[in-house]
Amino acid sequence: MASIAEKHGHEAQIIDAEALRMPMRELIKQSIQAKPDIIALTGMSPFFHLVKDFAAGVKEVDDTIPIVVGGQHITIMKEDAFFPQYDFGFVGEVE
Repeated sequence: MASIAEKHGHEAQIIDAEALRMPMRELIKQSIQAKPDIIALTGMSPFFHLVKDFAAGVKEVDDTIPIVVGGQHITIMKEDAFFPQYDFGFVGEVE
């Protein structure tokens, strides 16, 4: 999603919290401090619960930041993986 945004002239920042071993609260804090226009998340099935928790944490602090979720889990599960924390979902095609 970041590369698509940048291709269309938008600035994107990627935070790989898993690689950085960043605690959830710190990820939420840094994400909100960046003052994003939108937060885009990739939800892979084994970690989808963490994506959901992160989105809920962001909404607790600032419910005005739109959150979009994409990735293989939401592509496969569609509306069953869409929760109130998400404002938009991006469903790709499964080959």
